[in-house]
Amino acid sequence: MRCFEINHVEKDKCTACENCIKLCPSDCYEMKHDNDNVYVEFTNPSNCSFCGKCIYNCPGDAIILKELDHTKFEIDRSLCGACEKCIQISGDQGVELVEEDGKVFAKITDHTKFDKKTGFYCPNQAIKIKK
Repeated sequence: MRCFEINHVEKDKCTACENCIKLCPSDCYEMKHDNDNVYVEFTNPSNCSFCGKCIYNCPGDAIILKELDHTKFEIDRSLCGACEKCIQISGDQGVELVEEDGKVFAKITDHTKFDKKTGFYCPNQAIKIKK
């Protein structure tokens, strides 16, 4: 389960810094040459572990995500540590801490304000796509 999927790298935005290549634990990227241009390409999507390191560290915002239906996201309360990272990232909109049965966890309260990139920052990988 994951909260995002990488679609492609936009050649025009790629700075060829190689951050994604260096940081990817799954060997998903390769340097490419096209005439006078040097850029990175997302060549091995089946290897992707969805860690998000490439997204965090791309200075050109060249890594493009697939559009996913925000209404399908949920926070797995058994994994949530109530750290509030998702609340901080979302700007206090669309996610809040709740208490049920003596357990405190984050809950998506407004899917229209929930940013799909919020899942990158969850240290417990609790933000998922509903099956």
